[in-house]
Formats: sequence, C-alpha cells, structure tokens
Amino acid sequence: MVLSVIIPNYNDGKYLNKALRSVFGQSFQDYEVILVDDGSTDRSAFYYGKWQEQHDNLRVIEQEHQGASIARRNGIMAAKGKYCVFLDADDWFCDTTALEYLVRQMEENNADVLQFLIGKSFFGKRKSVFGKKGEITRDQFWERDCSTLLGGKTWEISAGLCDKIYHTAIFQKAMTENKVESISLFDNIYLNLLFFTQEEVQHIAYVPKLLYSWRQYSGGTFRCDESLMEDYEVLKPLQLQTIEKMGLQEAFRKQCHVETAYLFSAACTKAVHHRKVTVPFLQQMYQYSTVQDAIIYFSEHPNGLWDVIWDFMNTDEEKLRQEAQQYNKNWKSKAKGLYIRLFCRK
Repeated sequence: MVLSVIIPNYNDGKYLNKALRSVFGQSFQDYEVILVDDGSTDRSAFYYGKWQEQHDNLRVIEQEHQGASIARRNGIMAAKGKYCVFLDADDWFCDTTALEYLVRQMEENNADVLQFLIGKSFFGKRKSVFGKKGEITRDQFWERDCSTLLGGKTWEISAGLCDKIYHTAIFQKAMTENKVESISLFDNIYLNLLFFTQEEVQHIAYVPKLLYSWRQYSGGTFRCDESLMEDYEVLKPLQLQTIEKMGLQEAFRKQCHVETAYLFSAACTKAVHHRKVTVPFLQQMYQYSTVQDAIIYFSEHPNGLWDVIWDFMNTDEEKLRQEAQQYNKNWKSKAKGLYIRLFCRK
C-alpha cells in the first residue's frame, strides 16, 4: 500500500459526499481511505456508510468524541500506506491527479514530508493560497522555517496538516513515543511539532501546485475563550520544550510568550465585548499556567510589559464594559493596534 488518506470527521456529514468524491475520483489507485468518526451525532454514519458499501478501500473507525488530535492519531496508527495525507471532512481535493502527483514528488525528492498549495474557499470562491517551492534540510527548517509552529506568523512552512504529505512510519513513531493529548483548535501545530522533531525528518520539500480546497465558513469564529486557553495549556509547554530541545534562539521563546499575551488579551477582551465578563472569569484566565509563565518571562525581559493583566485584575466591571463599548466601534481595525498597544510597549 502506497498511500493512506486520513479523514477525521465530527458532525460534518453534510460535506462528506464532496470530500469522498474528490478522493475516489483520483487517477491514483494504490491507496486506502481511513475515516475516523469522532463521535458524530449528525447523519455522518448514513453518508459514509453508503460509500463504504461501494469501496472496499474505505475503512471507518468509530470512537467516542475525543477531539481532533486523538482522531488524527488513531487514523495515523491505523494507516498501512507508505505515505499519508489528511483531508478534513468539509474540504476536498481540487485536482483529480493530486494523490498521483504527491506520491511522485515524494519519491523524486526523497522527501520525508512535502508541502503543497492549499486554496481557501469562501462560498465556493477561492480567496488565497499559501505555500512556496523549494527543498530544505532539517537544520534549515529549525533555523528559519519553523516559526509558525512556535507562535510566529511567517508562511515558509505552514502549521497546517492538510497541505502536506508525510512519511507514515515517522509519524507513527512520533505517535508511539509521545502521549497524544486531546486538543482540537491547535491540533495541527501540536501534531506537526511531534512529527518535525523526529530525527528521521531530514528532507523537507514544498511544491507550488494547488491541490486542496479548504472550506471557510462565513460564520466561522476564532474561539478566544477559556476553552482556547485549555488547548493552550497542552500546546504551549510542547512549544517551549521544543525550543529547548532544538537549541533555538531566544527570539523563538519570546514570540511564543507574545502569542500567549495576545490570546489572553483576546479572550478577556472578547468576554468583555460580549458582556459575559465577570471578575471571577478574568481571575480564572489569569491562573492558567501558560499565562503565568508568560508573566514571569516578561517580568525578566524589558521588551514586553504585562500592564494590561494588572489592569484587568484591578478594574471594576463597569469600567471594563465601557472599554468594551469603545472597542466595539471599530473592532476589526483596532484588533492589531490593541495587541501592539497592550503588549509591545517599551
């Protein structure tokens, strides 16, 4: 078996037909599909059951709801292909030669992982693509291209899972050697960190070919709340351990903590913004270990000040609500400025 296509699904039954059609319509034939249903409560079983009747190479793993990271791990461990790719249940391959092309590129580049272009679709219209072309070594990756896995925003190598094809044996080794925690929002960064830190990952390639369409919803939201911070309690220690393990520059540690500052601010501000804030809520956010670690870091480094945290902790609710009304007047344009003003003051 050459390739495993892993599809995690949680209540995306209405999109499964398009996703599966894009796989079973591929020119490449030496592959299997592993659909991991993460405790869906919609009609997902009806949709994938119909496809399972028609295709012997579709295997379904049904599990209780455990989160995206566990669903992907179980798919990886069940994979029999030499290589594996991820397809989210609400996305699709936009090229019928995608799998054939990816396998050929992996072989020709002798790659352990290869990144390709992914298109962001909004109401069926493509808005942007991410990616570039080239080959890099392991050392080059950790020197310059690992930023998105550690809180940075550059797009050399993305933090995504669905825009890459991986060497399955390396991923399975990473899953075996590490206890995979349940995490949903940042599962892509989390699992990529476990993969890329494996010693066997020596050759990384990326190609400028658009093969995948990523569905973005008009009502999609970025979950800046306590559940986001709970995910961060899992991810952030792994990021900091990675920085230590790989001997990375101090700049990576700083950007890691700056991201925590931004997300803490966003979570608290969003709560105020929607009039759901209480002082106990802010105190709960303040107690997260990732926030505490960032406070310690910035107390020792003059480049960042955490004055806003003390403002939150020592301000009454009425004043917070007044500030929220100010942000509400021009929320989008002020978001970046708010971050810079609150956390990057000299």
